[in-house]
Amino acid sequence: MRTLPNFLIIGAPKCGTTALSAALKAHPQIFMSALKEPRFFTYMNTPPTFRGPGSANFNRVAVTDIAHYQALFAGVRDEIAIGEASTDYLSYYQPAQTAENIRRYLPQVRLIALLRQPVERAYSGFSQWRQEGNEPLADFRSALAAEPQRLRDHWLTYRYRGDGCYYANLKPYFERFDRTQIRVYLYEDWNRQPQQLLQEIFSFLGVANLITPAMLKRHNETLTVRNQTLARLLRRAHLIKRLTGVLPPSWRRRLGAKVRGFNQTKLPALDPQVCQELTALYRTDILQLQDLIGRDLCHWLEVGR
Repeated sequence: MRTLPNFLIIGAPKCGTTALSAALKAHPQIFMSALKEPRFFTYMNTPPTFRGPGSANFNRVAVTDIAHYQALFAGVRDEIAIGEASTDYLSYYQPAQTAENIRRYLPQVRLIALLRQPVERAYSGFSQWRQEGNEPLADFRSALAAEPQRLRDHWLTYRYRGDGCYYANLKPYFERFDRTQIRVYLYEDWNRQPQQLLQEIFSFLGVANLITPAMLKRHNETLTVRNQTLARLLRRAHLIKRLTGVLPPSWRRRLGAKVRGFNQTKLPALDPQVCQELTALYRTDILQLQDLIGRDLCHWLEVGR
């Protein structure tokens, strides 16, 4: 009999899922798929056909058939908890269909969600796409204004506003699964009390309370680039090899890492006016979300004031 996961990290993007996935992977009683984001339950039997920067690789690597998905867990031995992390599962793209697909294959699955103040999440997502060279607009407000047309054009992952509608995206899961199968945590808890949060998750998954320093390491921290042209050049491996071909491979790697580090810097502060405007748009969703998960989220409404 083929193995399937008994828990899923369903998102949301830019909320600490990469770090949480890495922490769980370090636990000896937990098996995480080597492919961090299979996205199977969102795109099963329907390969994605997104357009826009960054779409080609995304469309290529998404797992769309059950045999391929099952193969991701062929390495399971005697682990108690078996899981994967796909942030598309908590995307506004098609949350109801995704939740129904999960219920069909994994009716007893345990679901974990990490949520972040939605404006901060949106800005972090914008900044990451800028960092990776997939966001052509330098201004966050302009990118938000372009989002509706990009969605109509089926561009990839430009759901800066839409992916922060957590109530709308989580509701289909609460309609299909028992509340005891769902755990929702906040990004600020993960940042401030990672050990406590991991202890709660280990209990939820039924594994030993075993925490190591490696589990607390930060991952995928969003920065921004100083120069987009230089960033694009650094992504062209064949060009870098041609320019530095006389150097040994290890030297080329070190040189590339130093230049990339020089070209990265901390995110500039978000314009308070943009933050207030976008928070106001999220207000109803935030208030509905706090009732859904039973947690006071009023502090999310104060961001930017």
